[in-house]
Amino acid sequence: MKRKITKINGEEESPIKLAVIVFLSMNYLLIIILIDVLVYNTTISSAVHHSRDEMALRLLKRMEEEEGSCSPNIETYAPLLKMCCQKKKMKLLGVLLHHMVRNDVSIDVATYILLIRGLCMSGKVEVACLFFEEAMRKGMVPRDSTCKMLVEELEKKGMGEAKLKIQSLVQSKVMMTKSQSPLPVA
Repeated sequence: MKRKITKINGEEESPIKLAVIVFLSMNYLLIIILIDVLVYNTTISSAVHHSRDEMALRLLKRMEEEEGSCSPNIETYAPLLKMCCQKKKMKLLGVLLHHMVRNDVSIDVATYILLIRGLCMSGKVEVACLFFEEAMRKGMVPRDSTCKMLVEELEKKGMGEAKLKIQSLVQSKVMMTKSQSPLPVA
């Protein structure tokens, strides 16, 4: 697919950069518009998708600094967390997770899955185990495919003890879930 390039002041700009320029200049254009969470989330996600990581992080910073009802939520952080896992930026991942705590953003099961899978694919299996255990403590059981992936990665790395611990956690949660389900009526 051919990318269309537009010129501004004689210089070529990519579509994502144009979108961000429009977004950031809304205040200057005197357009009365409520820049809400959805607009920020969409722009941050697009910036990450187009490998404009620094731009996405600047947008997050601006969002966090803005007064009013435009607080970041889990959808704000998800593409940034995924980017950190894919690019093995563990320090940045830690900073973002700290921001989430500071902004009172809870991790949901989908985000735990994203983190576990992303960390496994990045070779950070030990960290993936920590997130898996945290999810299980909170009663959030990742999908079977995520559990299987983690166990396989642990096996590849020769981490037998950690593998058994993860399998035990999964098994205990499965048994607990089965014991809590109502008996079928005959």
